[in-house]
Amino acid sequence: MKKSIFEMIIDRELESEIIYEDDLLIAIFDKFPHNKHHFLVIPKKKTENLKDADSKTISLAFNKAVELANLMRSQGKFEDFKVLVNNGPLAGQEIYHLHIHVIPYY
Repeated sequence: MKKSIFEMIIDRELESEIIYEDDLLIAIFDKFPHNKHHFLVIPKKKTENLKDADSKTISLAFNKAVELANLMRSQGKFEDFKVLVNNGPLAGQEIYHLHIHVIPYY
């Protein structure tokens, strides 16, 4: 099975600007951002989307997304933010590896 773009980033086969990483998650700036500082939080364990994810993975990923967003807010990088997950093709999902968008607003 072909690796997703996120698996290739996790495995360092593709470059990306990493803003956070631990054993379970990686956070990167979006290559095609809606706004400056738009980032993604991605579980390293491959799960297609929220419909297939376990509650621990969902909790860790969302908590880290909010934590990083609040850190950036405290640094004055943006004021407000949106948290977004596309689940399935009808919802606009294009990469079938769970990822959480944090989209800043100024």
